[in-house]
Amino acid sequence: MLKNKVGQIKPYTIPDEWKWVLDIMDEAHLPSLGLPVKWDETGKKHSKIIFDPSNNRTIDLESGRIKQHKDSPVGFITATKGHHSIPGSSAPASVRVERYLQPCLHDSIVKDGAGNALAPCIVHGDYVKVESLESDHIQAKANILQRQKGLVEKLNQDPPFAEFILREPGMNKFFIKHKGEYYGTLFFYELYFNDIDNIWLICDACNSKKSNEHTLDWLQNQWLYGQEFLDYLGKLDFVPKNQGVLEKIGTKNGLATVAIQWFWQRHANYISTAKDLYEKVTRPIQILNIKVDHVIGLGNQVRAERLQATLQAKLLLAAGLLTAKIDMPRGDGESSHSSSDDETKMTPVKVKNSQGQELQVTPNTYTKAARQASEKLPDVMRNLMKKELTEMMVAKSASTDQQNPLQMTDAKDKKSVNDLIGQFSSLS
Repeated sequence: MLKNKVGQIKPYTIPDEWKWVLDIMDEAHLPSLGLPVKWDETGKKHSKIIFDPSNNRTIDLESGRIKQHKDSPVGFITATKGHHSIPGSSAPASVRVERYLQPCLHDSIVKDGAGNALAPCIVHGDYVKVESLESDHIQAKANILQRQKGLVEKLNQDPPFAEFILREPGMNKFFIKHKGEYYGTLFFYELYFNDIDNIWLICDACNSKKSNEHTLDWLQNQWLYGQEFLDYLGKLDFVPKNQGVLEKIGTKNGLATVAIQWFWQRHANYISTAKDLYEKVTRPIQILNIKVDHVIGLGNQVRAERLQATLQAKLLLAAGLLTAKIDMPRGDGESSHSSSDDETKMTPVKVKNSQGQELQVTPNTYTKAARQASEKLPDVMRNLMKKELTEMMVAKSASTDQQNPLQMTDAKDKKSVNDLIGQFSSLS
């Protein structure tokens, strides 16, 4: 209790810039799913261990043991082994499990030609192996730690403030006074490190490039987010705090949760199309390429050449489709550059009735027509192939050129295969 000169109790008024501390237990929380079964027991133990992040030293208050750690003991809480499986990981972090199992991501998973599970990286949009998805703190962990250390410093600099805070229910799980100095507990640091509202799954390459760059500056430079996402945050009353541990928006949702929800609302069609393209085009090409390599390895030259010719024909036809750029008709007032494609090479579709009047084509009708045309495409291509083959063989029989039309250079064809697979992958 604080007393004035005559011994009367003096009420302590917490400074306005530190009132957020009263919400600390509500603000930091662990994920509700995927937690290890022993976390409750571990949490109780770690609330009695103090941690000094300046030298990575922990002190167990019950045993008195002081331990010097080579690296920080604070990390991701491991999920219960065997309860949830993620490809390439026998015991993943609980927050990684929860993010992985969320329907938007889980429903978008595909398999490549070799059977590996792939999922979209929601930073750059391409499919990557699930094993390469990492749990990333959207607000850099170094920034979180800096804010936590700042709060502990405030406790030591302002004894009345510290005394007031430690009287609040549950605060003894977060802060402990030891030998005249206040420390944060290992539980305090772990809790914020594992806050799922600040964690999303992105590929290791994006995570490495992001590093400790300021969150909003980094998001502004990402093509799937940019200024549009920052404007969206503004509508949600998001103001990055200069005080507090985690940055939250007005509804107290974390930035990672908001970014994930926005991505799947804004780019759902993009990912859906990418998944369809991967399953219907990229994966079949990969499988056929694997078959070619397998047959070559068996030494069956004739069959290998036939498979390779089939693969090459499919790729050439697919490459032809990629170059066929057909545009929807536009109104006279519409810009000719509203599409992201190269419209200078597009052939617009003009639909007219029997009187020669141009009809308005809606996007839904356009998409439906494209789908129906694609269903007829295999038969059309097969008939064209037979026609071309017949003409070529007739011409060959009348020619002195007896070169085997199926003979091909392995290295050249493999490069063509890999180049075209790369084109399809980049589209997704």
